[in-house]
Amino acid sequence: MAPRRYFRSSIDELERLFESSKSDPSVLNELREELSLRDRPRSKALARKVADQLAALGQPKPTERMALAKQSTPNVSAPNGSKTKPSAPSYTANSPRPPSNGGISSNPPLAVPIEQELSAPAKQPKPAAPVDFSDATPQFAPEVETKPGPDSVLAAWLTLEVLTPQALPDARELETIGRTLVRLDEYPEPWSERRFWKRGKERTVHWMVYLGELDLAKATEAILKTYPDDAVDERANVRGNTTLAVMVVDSQGRPVEDKTFLSSFAWGYGQVRASRLKGLAGFSEAERTIKAELERRLIRQDEEGKIFPLTNSDIVQAIGWLTKVLNLPEEEVLRPGVAIRVPQWGAYNEAPEPELLNSFFIDDLVKARTAFGSGQIGQPLAAYMGMAPSRERQDVVQDKDIVAKTLAPNRTPLTRWPGPGRYPLVLMQQAAINHSVAELANGGMAAVNGPPGTGKTTLLRDIVAKVVLDRAIAMSKFDKPVQAFSHVTSMKTGQAYTHLYQLDESLIGHEIVVASSNNKAVENISREIPSASAIADDLDPPAQYFQSISDAVAAGKGSIEDGATWGLTAAVLGNSANRSAFIQSFYWHKKRGMARYLKAVLGGDQPEAEDDEGEEDDEQKVLDVVTIEQPPRSEIEALERWRTARRNFLAKLKVVEALQKQAQAGYEAVRQRPEAARRADDAARALTTAEQALASAAEKEEITKHLHAKAADAEHKAMEDRAAIDRMRPGFFARLFWTRAYREWRDRIAEAFEVLKKARTQMHTAAEAEQKAAQELLAAKKSVSSSELEKQKADHALAQIAVTIAALRAKAGANFADEMFWAQEDSSLQLQSPWVFEDWQKARDALFVEAFALHRAFIDAAAKPLRHNLRAALDVMKGRVLKEQQEPARHSLWASLFLVVPVISTTFASTARLFGPLGREQLGWLLIDETGQAVPQAAVGALWRARRAVVIGDPLQIQPVVTTPPKLIRSIFSEFGVNTEEWAAPEMSAQTLADRVSWFGTDILTDDGDIWVGSPLRVHRRCENPMFKISNHVAYNGLMVYGTPLGVSPIGKVLGESLWIDNPAADAIGKWSETEGKWATDLLRKLLDAGLEDPDIFFITPFRIVAHKLREMIRSDRSIVDRLPGKAWEWTRDRVGTVHTFQGKEADTVVIVLGAPADGSSGARRWAGHPPNLLNVAVTRAKRRVYVIGKREAWKDAGAFSHLAQMLPVLGNAYTDADRLSLNCEKK
Repeated sequence: MAPRRYFRSSIDELERLFESSKSDPSVLNELREELSLRDRPRSKALARKVADQLAALGQPKPTERMALAKQSTPNVSAPNGSKTKPSAPSYTANSPRPPSNGGISSNPPLAVPIEQELSAPAKQPKPAAPVDFSDATPQFAPEVETKPGPDSVLAAWLTLEVLTPQALPDARELETIGRTLVRLDEYPEPWSERRFWKRGKERTVHWMVYLGELDLAKATEAILKTYPDDAVDERANVRGNTTLAVMVVDSQGRPVEDKTFLSSFAWGYGQVRASRLKGLAGFSEAERTIKAELERRLIRQDEEGKIFPLTNSDIVQAIGWLTKVLNLPEEEVLRPGVAIRVPQWGAYNEAPEPELLNSFFIDDLVKARTAFGSGQIGQPLAAYMGMAPSRERQDVVQDKDIVAKTLAPNRTPLTRWPGPGRYPLVLMQQAAINHSVAELANGGMAAVNGPPGTGKTTLLRDIVAKVVLDRAIAMSKFDKPVQAFSHVTSMKTGQAYTHLYQLDESLIGHEIVVASSNNKAVENISREIPSASAIADDLDPPAQYFQSISDAVAAGKGSIEDGATWGLTAAVLGNSANRSAFIQSFYWHKKRGMARYLKAVLGGDQPEAEDDEGEEDDEQKVLDVVTIEQPPRSEIEALERWRTARRNFLAKLKVVEALQKQAQAGYEAVRQRPEAARRADDAARALTTAEQALASAAEKEEITKHLHAKAADAEHKAMEDRAAIDRMRPGFFARLFWTRAYREWRDRIAEAFEVLKKARTQMHTAAEAEQKAAQELLAAKKSVSSSELEKQKADHALAQIAVTIAALRAKAGANFADEMFWAQEDSSLQLQSPWVFEDWQKARDALFVEAFALHRAFIDAAAKPLRHNLRAALDVMKGRVLKEQQEPARHSLWASLFLVVPVISTTFASTARLFGPLGREQLGWLLIDETGQAVPQAAVGALWRARRAVVIGDPLQIQPVVTTPPKLIRSIFSEFGVNTEEWAAPEMSAQTLADRVSWFGTDILTDDGDIWVGSPLRVHRRCENPMFKISNHVAYNGLMVYGTPLGVSPIGKVLGESLWIDNPAADAIGKWSETEGKWATDLLRKLLDAGLEDPDIFFITPFRIVAHKLREMIRSDRSIVDRLPGKAWEWTRDRVGTVHTFQGKEADTVVIVLGAPADGSSGARRWAGHPPNLLNVAVTRAKRRVYVIGKREAWKDAGAFSHLAQMLPVLGNAYTDADRLSLNCEKK
């Protein structure tokens, strides 16, 4: 092979060279040779352009290289390339072996049996010339320019994460995933050691070389000298060593291009030493520069273009160069470091990357800054950063009407999770779900405040049921499930090809990720969801969804317990060990794997006949998935099953919709009843008024008629009088001579005319009055008729409402949410479930079962494309890099996995590595648990990838653990103009950021001011009193409602009621009191004496030294150790510790060993008692009893502990050893 002329050229330079040399075949051929050795997407894209251009120029294709022949014998390939039979090791079974650790953590076999297939590295290149590291000078990053607002906050968070140390991987943990830790001072070049060559079924081996070690304790101590920390004694310990950089090499020790990684802490420590805080956010750019320089020096080629392997000298010199470049103290850097052997077994294996080198959040914070700069920020992260439009806050405690509206039946999801007993959710649980679903209809973030014991897991399961139903409804639109898949491209897998399919858009967006900073929290949820104990056992038909596969996933490497789970509904992923275990048990399990099932659906597999004399293996007697699940045996059968499942599903959906409509009608009837009653009253009053007006009009009409008649009579008489006078008119001569008689007659006739005129006027007036009265009477009659009709309508409407209400009241009973329902005392109201009735709940449960049945039928009918997508998704999960033309399928690959397994859990720390290139809003639902423990920056990557986020936690439990000194945090944030009180842990957490932008919530009053929390869950069902009362007082200002059913405490029967065991002595050494330790061990001994072999008890303390000393005291007491279940070390590890270690756990009884009794420990007591979070968590771990051991006089004024002292009876201070064991309680 010719030397690589363009080996050191960047892809940008190669692209420019191509553009300028399109007509030069010689340059193009050299480019083709160089690009054939690169596997980055841009390199491959350029290689295609070069090939096309050469073809256009008439150049022939390059001759195919002959592949090395595969070795079919167990012979070993020696370093020189010759075939040799494995020679015996240089030591025998009886001869001295290397030290027990031998520099190797997993104790691999030192002597490889001849029968075992081994593969050694191929022929080694000739030694390389020495590397030139003479130009080492400190490199300092320039100050990072930021924009005010989210960009500055993200930069400050990024800076903190750069300074977050990560210790070297634990050797024992590496063993569990088949990796080996080797110390380079014992094996300077381990890849050349025979014992580490490829063996067995390993397809390839890589090494991660950790260049040097930096003592974290010393580095932290140096930082603390500049940025002192008052609470350093109780701040999380920074232990172990980190490295300066990691370089990945192949099985022969040859560096892999673009697989060098810089330690952010080592780099950041050097920047802090130089007071370059604002440059720390530029770590990514610094890493690119330094690793390029490192690779330029260490990736060297011989005359044939082959890369030289690393030598011990290379490693030592590289460490020296890094020490100077990173501005590290020589005395704090240890040489030469370690290497981790990484075997790989898959058909397609990428070179590995170190998982525990830098903060897990750096890459995502860089992506988020870029997203903000380009406007590509998603709704959840925008809301989290305070960028979403604000809405006026609604206090759900003070405003019952907003809660009532939220609980309208048509806002309640059509299905629910049918848990054991099928109990309904209580008021604020259902309100939180309804609010979240409505708030997130088009994306965004909703916050839920979930104190201990308030049913957070139950709430999360109902959200899971709702999302699964949404996808089932989308599925039901397809006549044939295969119509939901469209082919995109393919990728080579081993000797075959895996096809990649685009999933229909309607089936995307239903992915559910459960995430947290607390590894146990997410594991617990993901293990509970599929558990048989999480589902009702009286469902007909029962809920079963790939139960046999789910049982195998739950068992892991253990024995399968059939029926332990009900369905394949959740997977614990996150770190590489979890991912590997899931892939193996879910897909590749020999008898229970999904691969076997799908192959059977496609007609390619049959269940093996039972063999009474079959060979023994771990899976003997395990029933086959095909036998248990009975998949369809043809496409026709699969489609028929699909049509049946779809008919059943749609029928159940129709039933639920009808019942929900009934419930909504009842809700609307109650909401409408006051207005309807008002209208009926108004109509009745209007009718009365109309009737009164009618009577008045009738009377008036009668009067006017009489007056009209009277006027007519008067007129008639006047006319007659005038006529009579007219007939008496004098003759012609009387008129001619104007005689007296004529003059008198003339006067009389004139008077008669006036009388007649007046009578006629009065008659006309009376006639008009009568006509008007008649019209008014007619109008009054019409008004009465109209009022009667309106009253009839109003009465009918009110009657219909009454009928609707009566019908629903008969179904809902006490859950019928009318005015009287909402007028209940709050302590009673919070325990209710408005609008719930049995038929509706059962229908919702049945729909839940049918939704999963529909998923199962869909998977069967779409087995072919889904099988390919699942295989590709699992390869991607293992780290396979998709090519440019394959990348559009990534979202569908993940969606296909979620279609089969609806819920995937991960820690925030593993989110970036798990989902990698998945971008903005490409995960449908993010459910974050125990968010109050998460530093604000931890959630950024998950929120950015999510379309909808439900954030659940409690700011009044354990605050986020921060290792960075507060003074340094303040200095960093000040550099970026960011207020630590608004954006920095421990005062702020991911939960507080989510809460403060939630409009649906309430205020919790504390001594430090009001804390606004999102949708509060208020019914507590874990702790009995006095634990509940203590927690409710010190943390929640009485907001919580007691709902714990009373139970029996075996420990309480022995030790009595909860109390404070006073230790008036001041015998402490620091915070440790031996007297208090003896009290604690006496309690444990008393329980063991009473026959409680494995008492459900925790010993909790605020202080690490007290926990450590108490563990030692218990382990050293043979009267206790000999009777503890299992190993004393494990029992004390799990049962004795600081408050922080017990977050998310619970036990029958908790013993709080306070310590710090001396006057000189007043500061420690104040730290423990304020804020109340520590005490709140400590007491709410106990379900039935709590015993406090400590100096009451010293602790009674220590913040929240003052209330604890008031609440608990006290064991007197005059006692003997016998008294100590009897626990006779007396009030002081």
